[in-house]
Amino acid sequence: MVVSVEDWEEEARRRNDCVCEAKLLAKYKGLVFRDPDNNNCAFKVWDDNLEFRSGQGGGWFPAPRAIHTGASM
Repeated sequence: MVVSVEDWEEEARRRNDCVCEAKLLAKYKGLVFRDPDNNNCAFKVWDDNLEFRSGQGGGWFPAPRAIHTGASM
């Protein structure tokens, strides 16, 4: 999987700001991926689940939730 990181994202990801959160969610909500280290479980980025973490290396991070699908991806 390749996700293109746009120029505006580097700054937006590090700012604890509701506008930055909304812009990042608009881009990534609905993204579904599988974790090969977790029985290939499917996870989805919902429209309400970014978390901001402070400190070095911090910023906005998706908090994807597991989903159950009958179809293979």
